[in-house]
Amino acid sequence: MSSYEVQQKRLKEAKDHLDEARRQINSTGSEIDKLNYMFYLLRYLLATEKFRWAEEILQVWETKSRGITKFENLVMWFKAKLHYKQGAYQKALTEYQLSLKRSRKYKLPHLEFHILKEMVMLCHEAGLEKELRKFTRQLQAAYENLLDAIGDEILQKQFYESREVHELVEIGVVLD
Repeated sequence: MSSYEVQQKRLKEAKDHLDEARRQINSTGSEIDKLNYMFYLLRYLLATEKFRWAEEILQVWETKSRGITKFENLVMWFKAKLHYKQGAYQKALTEYQLSLKRSRKYKLPHLEFHILKEMVMLCHEAGLEKELRKFTRQLQAAYENLLDAIGDEILQKQFYESREVHELVEIGVVLD
């Protein structure tokens, strides 16, 4: 629920859900539950621009997630997102590229698409035209791979009509 509330920019409600989840996890949660909680907490912290706290959570998350591929990759992705939000574009691109390499290695097409989308958005925002063209080409290929992985025509159409794709269209990136 907190993720949805963050997406809808209802940050107080998101915080309330996170507080309740923390109480539940502290009393009964497993380590995986705690790692999942940190994912949602980081989304909230980036949305509210609480960058110092996000850095602290990322350090803990990185330590606790060692050896768990999904979370190790998400740590890299969130580091990139944090640098991006702070305007440290070159640091963000470096972290995104590490996360992208790992996503490809472990065949995670959904994450590969999201990483490339954010790289395209960053390059557009920062005016990095050469990189924008390069990552847009890679994004097109990742989009096609993701559609193949989805495999269902109805779900493919829903994805094509999603906010994820619409945000790209707004900056002039058209995915066919």
